[in-house]
Amino acid sequence: MTSEIDPGEVLNRLLRSWWVIVLCMLLLGAAGYLFHTLRPPVYEATATFNVWLDFNDLTTDREFTEYDEDLSINAVGNAYVSPAVLEKVIAEALKQGWIQAENELILNYKLERKHESWELRYLSTDPQLAMDLVNFWAASGYAHLSELEKAQALPAYVRFSEPVRAVLPAAPVRYGRNNLILAGMLVGMVGGIFLSGWTARKKK
Repeated sequence: MTSEIDPGEVLNRLLRSWWVIVLCMLLLGAAGYLFHTLRPPVYEATATFNVWLDFNDLTTDREFTEYDEDLSINAVGNAYVSPAVLEKVIAEALKQGWIQAENELILNYKLERKHESWELRYLSTDPQLAMDLVNFWAASGYAHLSELEKAQALPAYVRFSEPVRAVLPAAPVRYGRNNLILAGMLVGMVGGIFLSGWTARKKK
C-alpha cells in the first residue's frame, strides 16, 4: 500500500536541505558557465543597409498608416532572404567551402531591423569566413533589389541604400552564456530536490 504524501513534511524536508539545493544550483550553474567558456570562439560579421519611404512619390486614395509603412519596409528588407537570394548565396557558399551543408547558412545568420536600418549578421568560428560570406550575401541582396526596382516590381515610394560592408570581426561574441548558466541552475535545483528526497528515504 502506497503511503500518502504529506505536503508539510515535504516542505520541512526541503527547508532542512536548502543548502543541498543551493549547492547543486551553484555547481551546475558553474558547469554551464564553464561549458560556454570552453566552446570554440564564435565571430560575428555584420553588414548594414537602410530602407525608407519617400512620401513625395506616394499616391494613394486612402490613409497610409504606420502599419502600411512597416509592411512596405519589411517587404523590401526581407528581400535579402528571398528564395532567389538564398539560392545564390547557398550555391556560392558551398562552392567557396564557407559551408558544408545548406542548413548551416540558415542556422547561423540573423536579419534584424532597427527602424530604417537593417543588420545582416553571420556567425562562424572563422572571422574571415564570416566577413566574406556576409559581404557576398549583402551584395547579392542589393543586386536583387536593384533588379526589382529596375523592373518596377517595388513600390515607387520605397528607397534603399547600398549595403555598408562588414569588417573583419576583432573579437568573438558570447551569446547564450546567461541561458546556459540559468539552465544549469534549474537542473541543479531539480537535482537538489531529488537528492534531498533520496537522502531522507535512506535515513528511514
